[in-house]
Amino acid sequence: MSLAGDSSVICCSLRDLHLNVVQNALISSRSDVVNTDFRKILALDLDETLVLTSFEESSPYDFRVDISLGNTTYPVFVLKRPGVDEFLQESLDLFNVYIYTSSVIEYATAIVRELIPDFPKSKILHREHCKYMNGNFIKQLSLFGRDLSEVVTVDNNSISFCLNPNNGIIIPTWNGDEKDDKLLNVTLPLLRECYFAKDVRNPIKQFYFPKRRRGISLISHMP
Repeated sequence: MSLAGDSSVICCSLRDLHLNVVQNALISSRSDVVNTDFRKILALDLDETLVLTSFEESSPYDFRVDISLGNTTYPVFVLKRPGVDEFLQESLDLFNVYIYTSSVIEYATAIVRELIPDFPKSKILHREHCKYMNGNFIKQLSLFGRDLSEVVTVDNNSISFCLNPNNGIIIPTWNGDEKDDKLLNVTLPLLRECYFAKDVRNPIKQFYFPKRRRGISLISHMP
């Protein structure tokens, strides 16, 4: 099960359509994140972590959104990663969840609106919340105004959270494999451990350095 086209190229193309942001290449990180929910923060990446997108219609796809940028509207066909609905449901029960993507706001909000109905727009962080460094858009977990012991992120690109490497769970890039089980069988169990931990960084370290952990080695589950 896959969508036509190279999703990494497609996503980059969509993002780069936001000329005011890209041409200036001077991203001033915004700090307008307001927290009234005192559960631990979970920041979820979007593209190739939760969904796969394409400009070209291909069967099957889960939903279509139309993205308007300037005077042009782009149809985007979206396929959901296996287990994403169950993953999101439990994540929303356990954590104060944000979507944090390096995509432009128009793209992100349109997809999240369909993926998570009634999800607050104020909890969708996008390109303008990133810091532009060495050709990369870097996500800043400090924007949440919380101690980093209470902030965890899930992303398929470790560069995205390089400012806070101990707070990130790396999930393998999803390219449409219908047998993929990483959300439910690897990432969600680790998030449950983060939920119960005093410091989310401890179970993350134990996961990536299994020799320090008692019981079954998790090396086979590492990306």
